[in-house]
Amino acid sequence: MLHYASSGNGSSQHLMAALLASMTGMQMRHVPYRGSAGATQDLLAGIVESSVAGVPNAISHLATGRLRALGVTTAYRII
Repeated sequence: MLHYASSGNGSSQHLMAALLASMTGMQMRHVPYRGSAGATQDLLAGIVESSVAGVPNAISHLATGRLRALGVTTAYRII
């Protein structure tokens, strides 16, 4: 089972990951946090395996290679 972090119950991160799980049939468990900072910190630490992260929270970690983007929800890549 894949665990995913979000910035809280009902947040856009939570709903996007739930939609992904529903559309693909993936077994995913939601791990809610009180904001994006805690979710990103635990993602970097390996406590959770994935997150639907916003660009401002993830871009510096993507540039340094600490995170890897598997997909984007925009028409084109930002980095």
